[in-house]
Amino acid sequence: MSTKVLTIPLVALTLLGCHNEPKEAPVHAADTAQPSTPAIEQGKSAAVEARPELRPQTALVELGYSPNEDGAVTEGMKSRRFLAGLSFVLAVRTVDLGEGASVSVRWRDANGQDLSSETKRPTTGQSFLDFANPDTTQWTAGFYRVEVESSGKELGKLEFEIFRAGASGG
Repeated sequence: MSTKVLTIPLVALTLLGCHNEPKEAPVHAADTAQPSTPAIEQGKSAAVEARPELRPQTALVELGYSPNEDGAVTEGMKSRRFLAGLSFVLAVRTVDLGEGASVSVRWRDANGQDLSSETKRPTTGQSFLDFANPDTTQWTAGFYRVEVESSGKELGKLEFEIFRAGASGG
């Protein structure tokens, strides 16, 4: 058998396999990797993983739903909107205050009328003072503010909203 006889069938087979189909792109491991689900892989529920990050309070004064063990309001617990009648807290950072300083808090309505006030002194080593909100059960829906001072010096003001159940809003 001559080499010409073998060459012709090989060329024919090669040409048959070379019709104009698009070539597939090479597959890389990164392209086929499934999204990581560390919460499920580590046996945690997805609901636990969906919580907002709880970073420490850095503001001098902060409102939120509940303080941590140091008395600070963590990032995921901050709020400026509260349902009338429910509890919330004002946390005041005290590490920057002088020895024996007192902290006074005034809760006011939108017109500046005093609704409640309280004064506390931090104990030695206490990083935050917490002030529970006054009873808001009878407060009308709307905007209010809390003012914080120490030894006559303003530490901060925060505006917040009280809303009623069933009221729309964001």
